[in-house]
Amino acid sequence: MLTFSDLNVGTGLTEVEPDKYIVFDNTYTSSNVFNIPTKRNLRILTLNCRSIKDKTSEFAAAVNYIKPDIICGTESWLKGVKPGKNPTQDAIKSSEVFPENYVAYRNDRGYTRGGVFVLVQNDIVAVEKPELVTKCEIEWVKIQLKDQKELTIGSFYMPHRNMQDIKELDKSLDQISNKNTNFILTGDFNCPDIDWNTMSINPNAQDKEIQKALMEVLMSHSITQIHETPTRGENLLDIVLTTNPSLIKTSTNAPGISDHDMIITDCDTKPHYQSKRPRKCYIYSKAKWEDLHEELDTLSTKSKDMNQNNATVQELWDTFKYELYVNLDKNIPSKLIRSKTSLPWINHKIRKMFKKKTRLYQQAKRTKNWSNYRHFQKECKRQVRKAEWEYINNTIMEGLENQQSKPFWKYIKSRKQDNIGYMRLRSGLICTHEISSLRKASDRTLTR
Repeated sequence: MLTFSDLNVGTGLTEVEPDKYIVFDNTYTSSNVFNIPTKRNLRILTLNCRSIKDKTSEFAAAVNYIKPDIICGTESWLKGVKPGKNPTQDAIKSSEVFPENYVAYRNDRGYTRGGVFVLVQNDIVAVEKPELVTKCEIEWVKIQLKDQKELTIGSFYMPHRNMQDIKELDKSLDQISNKNTNFILTGDFNCPDIDWNTMSINPNAQDKEIQKALMEVLMSHSITQIHETPTRGENLLDIVLTTNPSLIKTSTNAPGISDHDMIITDCDTKPHYQSKRPRKCYIYSKAKWEDLHEELDTLSTKSKDMNQNNATVQELWDTFKYELYVNLDKNIPSKLIRSKTSLPWINHKIRKMFKKKTRLYQQAKRTKNWSNYRHFQKECKRQVRKAEWEYINNTIMEGLENQQSKPFWKYIKSRKQDNIGYMRLRSGLICTHEISSLRKASDRTLTR
C-alpha cells in the first residue's frame, strides 16, 4: 500500500512518474457521438442526472440516439431500492423513469438526492453484485462477454469530498480485486484538482488530502483513468477508471441532461447476448370460428377412437396438442411481437434537433461562447417533452374515441412493471433459459 509521502504534491504541479502508476492515454477520444461502432463493441454511457424522474423525456431521447449497451448514472434522486434487498413500499419503480428495454440495478441513497444506478440492455446477460457494495454510493453489475473473461461495471458518486467515502471505495475495490476480474468504474468523483496527465494535485486545491487519498487508492489497485475532457465547465469531475485500458477504444463527451456533460465510452469487446424470442400473438378478431369448430369436432372424435383402441395417455395428449395448434394456425391469423427499442415519438424533426444541439455544443466548446447552445438546449428539451406527451395523449384518446381502453391500460401497465433481468441459481450460475427462470421463481416462492 502506498502512503501519502509517495505522492509529490509540493508547491507546484509536480510530476509523479505517471507511467509507473496510472497510465493516462489521451488517444481515447472521438468526435462523433452518432457514429455507433458495429460488430465488436460495448458502449457505456456515464451521466450525472440531478433527478432522473424530472428528466425522463430528455433521458429517453438521449439514450435513443446514443444507443448505449450500459448506462452508469449518478444523482438519480430516487428512493426505496438497495442492492440485494427487496424494494420498500414507497419505492419509485424503475419502470416509471427508465426505458423499458433496460434492466435497472440501483443503490438509492434512501433520503433526499444522491443515488447511483447501472442500466443494462435486457438482452445482455448480467447479474448484480451486492456483495461488492460497501457503505458508500456505489453499484456493481457483472456482465458476460463473448469468448472473454467476465467484465464488472460500476457506478460511483462522492457528493462531498470526505475521507469516509474514499475508505469505503477502497474496501469495495479490495473485494473486487480478490475476484481477479477486469472492471470499469465510472461516475462523479468530485475531485477537480487532480491533473491526470502528470498525476499531481494543485497545491491550492480544497480538500487536498482527500484528493491525494483517492490517487493513492487508485495507484494501489493499478487502476487507469482514461477520460480527458472536462465534464462540468473546466473541471473534470466525471471520470472512467479501468483495470484493463486495452479494452477502451474511445471516450468522449456529449451534451448532458444536467449541468454535467455525459461521457460515451466505447470498449473493444462484445457482450454475450441472450436474445428474447418473438412472442406469437393470435388475432382472434379475424378468426374463422366455424371452420375451427368443425376441425375441433373432428379432433374430438379422433381422440375418442384412439382411446377405444387402447392408446396411452401420452399418445392421446401428444396427438391432441399437435392437432390443436395446427388447427389454430390454420384458422386464426397470427403475428410475431418483438420488443421495441426505438421511441415512436422521436420523429425526423426531433432527430435533426439532436444533431444541431450536438453541433452547437461542439462549437461552444471551441469558442467558449455558450449562449446559443443553452438557448437551443432549452428549446430542444421543450420539443422533446411536447412530442412525447402529444404521442401518449393522441394514442390514448384515439383508443377511447373508438371505445377501446386497451391503449390506456397498456400505458399504465408499462409504468408499473419492472424488468427483473436475469436471476442467479443457488449454485451461483446465472439463469439464461426460461425453464431455469421458472424453477428459480418457484424455489423463491416455496421457500418463503
